[in-house]
Amino acid sequence: MSENFIYISLFILLILTGLDRLTRGRSFWLEDSANLGIWALNISAAALTAILVTPLYHWAYRHQWLEMEQHSVIYGLAAILVYDFAYYWFHRGSHKISVLWKVHIVHHQANVLLPSLGLRSSFFDFSVLWIITIPMVLLGFGSQYVILAIASHGLYQLFLHNEWEVSWGPLEYVFNSPNHHRLHHAINREYINKNFASMLIIWDRLFGTFVSQSTEPKIGFSANHPENDVLLSNLL
Repeated sequence: MSENFIYISLFILLILTGLDRLTRGRSFWLEDSANLGIWALNISAAALTAILVTPLYHWAYRHQWLEMEQHSVIYGLAAILVYDFAYYWFHRGSHKISVLWKVHIVHHQANVLLPSLGLRSSFFDFSVLWIITIPMVLLGFGSQYVILAIASHGLYQLFLHNEWEVSWGPLEYVFNSPNHHRLHHAINREYINKNFASMLIIWDRLFGTFVSQSTEPKIGFSANHPENDVLLSNLL
């Protein structure tokens, strides 16, 4: 994990957390501390995971199907787009496949949507991320493009996790927004397993998993909710 990415993430998080406190009129320091603590564990796990999956990346680089130019803006944007598309399916699978859900559920164990929740993921997240990144390497994307895609996705999550009811207007037809992602974290029956997108909500629109708000979303951890059986029936 690049130190620059960590510093940038913390800087943006500090600003967004301040705005969140002003908007709500209160702070959630316990929740923020928990989210950041889990993020720190995840970064630690990444160092160990890197050792284990490095042979996979060496193999993928030796078997690349294409050779892409170094430091190309076009290829950089393409990497972000490809990663976003792959992440949609990976995220959707994480809500359907039991073993992936056991990894992903850590992100859904929060009862409050805060910018810091965008950093909260399982200790084992980097153990499964290769499912997305190895195919990208095989396509021909170099390490700098893969890192760019992961970093862009990670930073975008900081902007998605809040309860500010601010419309992005026409941009919300293409881009994922807090208004869309809030429903993904809701435990209302009509919102379960919807809005899986990371950056572009068009994937949900194209593949039938998009939902717009019809009732007030109830944010929480589904295992503590009476509708838990509905969620589990869709996951297992």
